[in-house]
Amino acid sequence: KNDINNFTEISYFTAYNNGKWGVINSNGDSIIEPAYDEMIVIPNSKKDVFLCMYDVNYSDGTYKTKAINSKNEQLFTSYTSVEPLSNYNSNKETWYETTALKVQKDGKYGLINIDGNEILSCMYDKVDTIKGIKPVDKCGIPWMADSSEPAFLFLYRKGAVAPVDYLSTFATP
Repeated sequence: KNDINNFTEISYFTAYNNGKWGVINSNGDSIIEPAYDEMIVIPNSKKDVFLCMYDVNYSDGTYKTKAINSKNEQLFTSYTSVEPLSNYNSNKETWYETTALKVQKDGKYGLINIDGNEILSCMYDKVDTIKGIKPVDKCGIPWMADSSEPAFLFLYRKGAVAPVDYLSTFATP
């Protein structure tokens, strides 16, 4: 018997304890024990996709990333890097896109959705959001200021910057 009144939605949050980062759920249960030196990014609090940075070298700015789930299993292993698409508002408060992740393979960048399905193949030198514009479309990718305008994502390839109409090119209904 399915009783819809007993359904509880779980959310995930970063946790900091004794100088280490981990993940807890909305019940306060430890999901990923605090073991990471760098903050774990949870792009979508309703999905068990957690982005971890490790092997950080502060002197040259290099680091490695990986995505793990609530069972501490590594996700999206065909990519050398999985990172959040970050953005910020006029007060410089950071948020992360909830439905898409930036990935790297063979030195080039692309996009996958939060479930790991390819949105944009890894063929760009850089993929970035339009900074300071809050996402309002169903895909979580930022629109231009006027909602009647198309959404744009900046793609960099061989020194050229190309704004791409994300919704008509990549979005699915």
